[in-house]
Amino acid sequence: MTRGFWPKLQEETIIDAEDLEKAVDLSSQSSEMIANERIILHHILDLSEIAVEEIMRPRGTYLTVNEEAIWQDFGHSTPPGGFAAIVESGTDQVQGVFWMHGTIYSESKGLKSFRETVVYVPWCADAARTLSLIRAKLCHVAVVVDEYGQTIGLLTQQDLLDTILSTSPSRARRILKREAMLKIGDHTFHLDGLTTLRYLASHLGIDFDSDQEPSVTVAGLLHQNLRRFPEVGDEMLWQGWKLRVIDVTAPGRVRVLLEPGDNSFLQNTEGSE
Repeated sequence: MTRGFWPKLQEETIIDAEDLEKAVDLSSQSSEMIANERIILHHILDLSEIAVEEIMRPRGTYLTVNEEAIWQDFGHSTPPGGFAAIVESGTDQVQGVFWMHGTIYSESKGLKSFRETVVYVPWCADAARTLSLIRAKLCHVAVVVDEYGQTIGLLTQQDLLDTILSTSPSRARRILKREAMLKIGDHTFHLDGLTTLRYLASHLGIDFDSDQEPSVTVAGLLHQNLRRFPEVGDEMLWQGWKLRVIDVTAPGRVRVLLEPGDNSFLQNTEGSE
């Protein structure tokens, strides 16, 4: 009947994440929604916009073992993160994991008690689809691969839940077990290279658009700008802030001094305060 009387009636488009976020902001004016609930709702909606590359544990930040590993190899203690990645001998390719959270150890099975399959996702997959895939496959870990099929990192279900439930989610904090951004002055900070640009922009009050940023982390930003691995003393400007490398422990592992790029920026910041 609708088509007969109103043949040119257009269907409503599906509500996208931006519309839902606006609805959350409008509902926040009601006393029925407290601040933390609003933050969590925003984080849930952000999952469809965040690529797994932003929240994964990069290669080299988690324990790797071979299939024949035994409990004694861990020193009878649970490894960092509660899991160990099973890799092919002589490679970084992850075949599975020993997941030790909430799993009962059997002496007869040994580490096989913890053996669990994984799912594979490309680096550009969004976090929402990855969480759905992990839940559908009844596993806890997604292996993130690049365009060549090489493992570049792992993403656990706990990492995704932390991204949703933490007031200020930080990948670097999860991995390093400490704050990655340390305030040392009124407008001066020390940063770890693992800090994501999304997290940094949030703390500095800068608008962030992942589509406009070719890099994900501070270390990646420096590498992209310098066209080489950063060295102590290297400097660059980003969004009105100056980044200067003050320590390099390994390729890709850097510590950075962050300060205003010029005096006019500092005056504008003080004026707005």
